[in-house]
Amino acid sequence: MQQIKQDKFIGKWVFPKSDDLEQQIGRDKSADINLIAQDIITKLKVIQSDVILDVCCGNGMLTCIIAKKCDRLYGVDFSEMLIDTAKAKNSSENIIYHIGNALEIDNIYSENTFDKSYIYFSFQYFNINTGEQLIKILSQLTKPDGLIFIGDIPDKRKIRIYYNTFRKYLRYIKNKYLRKLKHIDGEDSLGWWWHPKNIKKICKGLGLNCIIYNQDSKMIHSHYRFDVLIVNTKK
Repeated sequence: MQQIKQDKFIGKWVFPKSDDLEQQIGRDKSADINLIAQDIITKLKVIQSDVILDVCCGNGMLTCIIAKKCDRLYGVDFSEMLIDTAKAKNSSENIIYHIGNALEIDNIYSENTFDKSYIYFSFQYFNINTGEQLIKILSQLTKPDGLIFIGDIPDKRKIRIYYNTFRKYLRYIKNKYLRKLKHIDGEDSLGWWWHPKNIKKICKGLGLNCIIYNQDSKMIHSHYRFDVLIVNTKK
């Protein structure tokens, strides 16, 4: 557990310091959770009979909203504290929460269990290798022709929009290489910045179709993040 606490990303979310539900999932009051949930519902084309998987569900703020629109929703997160909060604050008869590593959820759920699956807020904590591994696992757990949604991904093409002054960008470059020298995961405190072409390449290699979406301008982070919808065209 000591190693987890020292991790720049995992430790921050596995052991949240705040009781505020938004802060626990890296959002502030300006983030419209209902708007985000509705966007996921729309893009996944959620219907009442769906069985859905929420990976890195955190404290269940999104989970409990989306669960109102489907038959069952399974939420999994690595943080026991966040899952306990989800069960206490954001539970429902049709929600089943599990504690688990996102890269090991195929040990929890069976192949072709879910009509749809999604991960939101969290894909930035996966690099090229682990990101591909996660997409492959989601493809295995999601039924053929089901939908997989990956939302709120930092866009590598828009780093200069996020670091919008020369000084900020210079600090980013410096910290990026310092992290590399010290073998610290991630390019910066956000994790990894993804280029859409890399996700397209991963999906092509796995035999999956994907659509890249620019986020709706109403989303608070739309100026530097994007979404991906994957059609599970696995063989």
